[in-house]
Amino acid sequence: MFVSFHLHFPSDFPENAEPSELKQFFDLNYSHIYYVFFENFVTIEVSLKQKGHKSQREELDSILFIFEKILQLLPERIQSRWQFHSIGLILKKLLHTGNSLKIRREGVRLFLLWMQALQSHAEREQLCMFACLIPGFPAPLCHGTPRTLDTLINPPLSLTETQVTPEEITPLVPPQSGDKNQEDLTAYFLEALLKYMVNQAKSLEWRCKDNHERAFSFLFGHFRKFYLPHIFPNFAMETSLYNPILDVPTMRPKPYYSVVRREQDGGETVYCTKESFLQARVIFIRWLVSFWLEPRPNAQTHIPEQRGRSSPRTYSVQQQAWRLARQAALRTVAEACSDWTATWKVAGAHLGRAGAAWGCPGVWGPGASRNKATPTPPH
Repeated sequence: MFVSFHLHFPSDFPENAEPSELKQFFDLNYSHIYYVFFENFVTIEVSLKQKGHKSQREELDSILFIFEKILQLLPERIQSRWQFHSIGLILKKLLHTGNSLKIRREGVRLFLLWMQALQSHAEREQLCMFACLIPGFPAPLCHGTPRTLDTLINPPLSLTETQVTPEEITPLVPPQSGDKNQEDLTAYFLEALLKYMVNQAKSLEWRCKDNHERAFSFLFGHFRKFYLPHIFPNFAMETSLYNPILDVPTMRPKPYYSVVRREQDGGETVYCTKESFLQARVIFIRWLVSFWLEPRPNAQTHIPEQRGRSSPRTYSVQQQAWRLARQAALRTVAEACSDWTATWKVAGAHLGRAGAAWGCPGVWGPGASRNKATPTPPH
């Protein structure tokens, strides 16, 4: 009855209950809630594949709301690997590369909640999936073999005819004709992952509140391990945050720009550098700089593609997450990636020098081109 009520009114009950009351309710009824949730999920999955109408997609949004509450309100049980394979299977269906971008992005958001709860109890497969969330990066090694998100979701099997084979995981909601396409999927999913790591930092209802910071440190530590070496391949490792080299960095050679598109009507010509992950580099630097800038008074942080109506409770959680992320940026992030952030002591407020120190020649330094393909510094 609880789940059926939420299938039609997915935001009323959380708005009218305190987090402690919700957590107590889920703790007392966790088995029943998950059973009814999973039965509903399977039913909706079958309906989506048979019909795929808008009403079925709305029902999927509603049942995923319950899934989100399970991840948020039962982190201690999830950390003990309760329903480990079942939750993993649902997330694989959401992360399937054949889904629409909206469903895939929602899968990334829920997967990060699961990883925040699991922390050190995650297996190698989940860490490899984390390393594959952003398309365009090199495939990580899993048991000595390069793996992609597709091969992790549906592993290649070499079985004999007498062996039982697992059912192939298929997309839940394929792209629709009216869906908006993204030209740069790497940038699209990188921005989503960085935002969700921060915005959801305090959304799990832990009994021990120190787990909020541990969860963020866990996620950022693996982001540093899997993604930062590719984003900043030439970063200077001989300096550190606590023993910095204060000399002005040597000017790097100007990159080679090639013409991507020339407007026929005499408009602006678009150029692009052949340097890989340049856009990802700028996205990460802007994300990091934002924690050194005070948010505007009364500013309300908005989580992209959040279902349902916004409430005072939602904004409260987001504001707490912002404060936690700022503290983590000054302490946890700095300690976790001292090699990566050392040059901020050198650069200070001079973002032109910071761009050079982070390996972004021609982006923020003097003489940087201000065309569409070359990102501009944050203000």
